Amino acid sequence: MTEGCAGGEEWKELLRAAEEFRLLAPWGWMDDSHVFGVRNPWTGEVGWCVVMGAAGLVRGLAVYRGEQGYGCYTLTVAERVDGADVLAYLDGLLLEFCDREELTELDRRQVKAAGLKPRGRGVWPQFRSYLPWHAPWYLTCEEACYMRLVLGQACVVAAGVREGTALPLKRGSRLLVRQPVRGEGGWVWADAWLEPQLPGPPQEVRPAEEALQRVLSGCGRTGETWEVDVFPLQAMVSEGQERPWFPPVLLVASDGFPPAVAVEVVNPGPGMWQELLGAWVRGVLTAGKLPRLLRVKRDEVAAMLGPAARLLGIPVEKRRKLRRLEQLRCSLERRLAGGSLG
Repeated sequence: MTEGCAGGEEWKELLRAAEEFRLLAPWGWMDDSHVFGVRNPWTGEVGWCVVMGAAGLVRGLAVYRGEQGYGCYTLTVAERVDGADVLAYLDGLLLEFCDREELTELDRRQVKAAGLKPRGRGVWPQFRSYLPWHAPWYLTCEEACYMRLVLGQACVVAAGVREGTALPLKRGSRLLVRQPVRGEGGWVWADAWLEPQLPGPPQEVRPAEEALQRVLSGCGRTGETWEVDVFPLQAMVSEGQERPWFPPVLLVASDGFPPAVAVEVVNPGPGMWQELLGAWVRGVLTAGKLPRLLRVKRDEVAAMLGPAARLLGIPVEKRRKLRRLEQLRCSLERRLAGGSLG
């Protein structure tokens, strides 16, 4: 674990900006429908900002980075991603005001180094960085510098909304973005309205033809429906890496017997979906049968199965809920929590 900018001047400025944001308390008049962007001066990427706390729960600021982050925001608002599954999608930065007991020792040292002395509950700043399939982690120096600028612009936007002097946050389908321009004394900020971009469709995964030929020659067809999903296992793995990750799990549930056709845990990475497709094919070969229908709820899983399913003559159907699979998943996670898969 690295301490990033802990104790550095950048970190002190970030925590002071967080305190200014807390004292402004914009959750009193803004909610998750008030979205605005702040462009990163160094990378050009837009962070889409949402003030948290209107519901009286977590108070702070969420910054959804780029297309991936904005896509996660839309899924969350539409309630199309459940609970901890958001960890498979989220790319962003988070400021949350917590109780002192919720902070790590490093968090507390950073607050002390900045000269802050919070008093009370729900007033201690905690920052975390999110990447898809990875555990929440401490900010890098680059992330801390950007987050400090974001908090300054969030205060400007929020104060304007409160006073009724702010430019509209939305113009049609375009959202307000604060744009940096280098000036003599630092960054000068201007307003623009941009159309947020969603991630492109997931890339389809090509199956190994030899494996499909074995499936076609060795597996009979049934009238079964199989539900297929990939989700983050709630057990962090580090394997000596700085940043822990949540292993992606493939689960295939059948309305026939056995109820679980395949369970496979892989590492997240560029070849993840190819590996998961291979695990699905192995599950078919082990079961010795082909389903009549495949049901999925995620676009990524549909893209993973699409080419193979077409070649095998199996339709893929999208569903909002996969009830049989969810029951198996709950059972699997209870057994993992108990330390056993047997």
